[in-house]
Amino acid sequence: MEKKEIYKAGMCIMACLFTAFLLILIYVPTEKYKAKKIAEEINLFLDKNGKKGYKAADAVILKSPVQSGVIVFTLKDKFEKDAGFVFFVRITGVCGPVPAVFVCDMQNNTDFLGTFFDGSCLTDMQIAYWLSRLDILSEELRK
Repeated sequence: MEKKEIYKAGMCIMACLFTAFLLILIYVPTEKYKAKKIAEEINLFLDKNGKKGYKAADAVILKSPVQSGVIVFTLKDKFEKDAGFVFFVRITGVCGPVPAVFVCDMQNNTDFLGTFFDGSCLTDMQIAYWLSRLDILSEELRK
């Protein structure tokens, strides 16, 4: 290989590394911002749906890549004690993707709170499926 070919290959590698670094630099703050905004919306949703005094606190990082449509937050009560988990789930309903909220308490009882849209387009079967999946996920999170 000539010096020109080595130089070209080196410049190509440097450009790829710079692009990857730039993407990571943009991705990390936007993920934190996204989690913060979703937590704020969930807190408003909890207040509207009979869970006053509870709030979605810290986002939980899932170890299972299968659950890509689920964002998990720790649930805190009014005394700032752990009260379980809040699951923000994107479910494909009859009329398209629907954001749904599920709450799991410390006894591992998962409840469907509702969706962010009126007339959710979700069937009872879909809700039952996600209740069973989230029970398993909450057990894994408690380990």
